[in-house]
This record gives sequence, C-alpha cells and structure tokens, in this order.
Amino acid sequence: MFRSGVLSARFATWFTPRLYTVPACLCSGSSSTVCRSIHALSGTTNQQQSHRIRRSQLFIPVGRDDPRETTLRSHILMTRAGLIHRSATGVYSMLPAATRVLSKVERIIDKHLSVIGCNKLSMPLLLPSDLWKETGRWDSVGPELFRVNDRHDVEYCLAPTHEEAITSIVSDFAPSKKTLPLRLYQTGKKYRDEARPRYGIMRAREFIMKDLYTFDETKELALKTYDAVRSAYHKIFNEIGLDVVVAAADSGNIGGQLSHEFHVLSDVGEDDLLSCSRCEYTANVEWVASDHLDNITSNPSSCLNPPSPCDKELLVQRKGIEVGHLFYLGSKYSQVLGAVVRGMGSESHPMEMGCYGLGVSRIVATVVEQYADEKGMRWPKSIAPFQGVIVPLLDSVEFTELANSLYDELIHRIPALNDDLVLDDRDRKQMSLGAKLTEADILGYPFQVVVGKRALSEGVFELQHRFTGEKVFLRRDQLLDRLEAEYTTE
Repeated sequence: MFRSGVLSARFATWFTPRLYTVPACLCSGSSSTVCRSIHALSGTTNQQQSHRIRRSQLFIPVGRDDPRETTLRSHILMTRAGLIHRSATGVYSMLPAATRVLSKVERIIDKHLSVIGCNKLSMPLLLPSDLWKETGRWDSVGPELFRVNDRHDVEYCLAPTHEEAITSIVSDFAPSKKTLPLRLYQTGKKYRDEARPRYGIMRAREFIMKDLYTFDETKELALKTYDAVRSAYHKIFNEIGLDVVVAAADSGNIGGQLSHEFHVLSDVGEDDLLSCSRCEYTANVEWVASDHLDNITSNPSSCLNPPSPCDKELLVQRKGIEVGHLFYLGSKYSQVLGAVVRGMGSESHPMEMGCYGLGVSRIVATVVEQYADEKGMRWPKSIAPFQGVIVPLLDSVEFTELANSLYDELIHRIPALNDDLVLDDRDRKQMSLGAKLTEADILGYPFQVVVGKRALSEGVFELQHRFTGEKVFLRRDQLLDRLEAEYTTE
C-alpha cells in the first residue's frame, strides 16, 4: 500500500543522539564568507541558528512494517510514522509528533471557546462513587465504567465524563444569577472500558477529550448557549480542516432533552446516518426509531426545510465518524446535586445545564484517515506537526551551509515557521536522499524544500507541496516570496 522497503535503515536512522559543539556560527570558518554575507543580508543571528530543529535530534520512529492488528489507514500510518505506540489493547502512547498535533488542535479549541466566554479548568481523573450513586449513573452505566477500590475499600471510577464532578463544584460555590452564565471546560484523558477497542486511537479505552459544561438561569438562555457552542464547533472544525455534518442524536446515558452529533462522513465510520436528499436534515439511525421517522414524515416542521417535508424515500443512509457531541441536559444533574441559582430573595431553582464534547484524539485520527494518500499522511497546515522540511542532497560543507542559511532566512522572514520547520541533517550513512523524501511523504509535511545540485550551481531550489503534489523549481528569492505569501495570507 505504501512505499515500504525504501526506508531500509533501522533504529539508528531515525534517532541518533549527538552532542553538538555550536561555535559562533554553525557555518563559520575561513571558507564561509558567502554564508556570512547571507546572514548579514537576512538579519539572522547566532541565537536563531542555534535553535534549528534538526531531524537527527527528533524522536520520530518511522518504521517499515504495518501493524498486523488493523486494516484502517489512519491506524497503520500513525503507527508506522511514529506518532503512536501501542501499550495495551486500546491504550496508546502519544509520541512527540502526535503531541505537537494534539497541542495545535487544543490551541484552536481554546481560541474559539474563549470567544464565547468559556473558562478552562482541570478536574480529577479519579472520581469517587458517591456523586455517581446520587445521580444513579453508578449502576446505569454498566461495564464500560472502569471501577477501582483503594486500600480502604472506597469505590472510585476512572472518569469517562465529568457531569457529576463539575455540578458538585458549581453547587458548592452557590452562584447568584448575576454570575451566570457559567461555561467551564477542560481537555484531558477519559476512560471507557470498550468491549472491542479497535482502530488505534479512533476507538480506544483511553482517549483525549474536550468536555465543556454550561450553567444558565433559564431554559431559553441555555438553548442560546447551545446554539453558541454549536456555532463555535463549526468554526473549530473549519479551522482544523474537517468538513462535518450535524445529526440529531440520542442522549444515551448522559441524558437530557436535546442532542446533536458532529460527524465526518467516511466509509470507515461506525455510525449510520440518515440524510434527506432534499434538505439539510441528518439524524443518527439509533435516534431515528420508528416513532421519530413517522413524526418526520407526517410533520413538516421536523424537516429543516418546512415547504419540502421529508419522505422516507428521500432519506439516504451514510457512514460517519463522530467527532463531537452536544447535549442540553436541563436540570437532570443540577436538581439532584443541588446546583441552584439564587435570586435576590429566598427563592431558588435548579440551573439549566448543557454538556459538549469534542473527541480530540479521534479528531487527529480522522484527519489522517480523511487526507492520507498512497504515499502517507497529508496534514492541513493548521495542525501539522511541522510545516515543512529542508532536505539537502548531500552532507558536504557546501550543501550544509546552503541549507542552514536557507533555514535561518525562512524562520526570520516567516514567523509562522519558527519552531515549525525541520532541517534534515542526517548524513548519507544514516539515510539516502530517496529514503529521506519517502519519509517526508509519510510524515506529511505540508511542504518540502530540496537543496540539490542546481541550488549550488544556479541558486534554484525544488519546492514540493504535499497536499497538491505540485513540484516547482524556484530561485531563492522566489521560494522565499512564495512561502511568505502562503503563510501570511492565512
């Protein structure tokens, strides 16, 4: 499926720790007058040069073999490209390249949630059973809940979600209506004892999720919050680079009176969706029980396009990967756990709640699944582990100096590339040029710059764009101008 066999080197090819002695200039010496002139013209400094990201110092264990336990493209590639490592069934370590992607996804989420007034916090992963027993979920969740007892035989669970915990926090502070709405969220690990964990981090027992919990005074205000979060989710997925559909859904064990799922349409999705071919109506098949479907066909207001009511014949079934979920909870948790809003007098009533999830680690796997090709991964710029790589043809002094100076000028002129550009400094004994370029395709850098013989003789570099497959030969100034335009217009 992929170009295996080209990467013939073993452990030493992808991780060879070295001790570098950094002089005043990495390319200084009696023969480096041209290079020093380039530094002077570009304004680069010795401090910038010492912070080049070198491929030889990155722990990215690219392998040759595909994992045996899956046929899913994203699982194969993320394992082979050194993003994840299986620790146990359904449990994975996130390796350095993956943590860079996750951090960028989280940064996008933080930005858009901040706009709608959300506050970030962190709650424990080890939750006492008491609150869960109060809401009845300790018994209703079933075997998916990881349960543990401490040395004193006190019962806990590994958090699959935090409705009880956050409601208890808000209840203890007894906020007045002047302090509402409250919009509190976290991003972190969650646990679910899946019966059949599979597809790598797409469906795992330990996963990373963003969970937001909101508290409003009235149902009307809570539904306005629901719409605000829904709008923010669309902006988040748009910036990440995923096309999503929103489906009416069942609330399940979390409960509540209104629920929608965000799906990425995919043949490998595990959710079945029904979509109207006439309007924008989409629903999860689990939610569209016979009574719902009868309601849709008999009640035009159930369709998003009232003049064109949905007929059963117009509903098309498709597969989707669930990447987000919205729940309007009402007073399901606030009533039981005493999260009430207090007015000026003595009267009080339960707050109206909502909870909103984003599967952060699943989003990463879904991006890989959606955009990968026969060569490897293709990352959108917004979440790529690195934006680009510079690959010199040889490891001679001339090629090294030219690659170094180009790297320094790129990060000087294009701030977006700072701490996001890789210099492949491995010598030919470690890996050939062909193997380096094959690895670059697998890792999915948005762009690659090859410093070949023409770069020395004519000042012409090869620029490759991973998403489009475009390859162009540009003079140094053209190369800099083009990349600067691409990264300053976004």
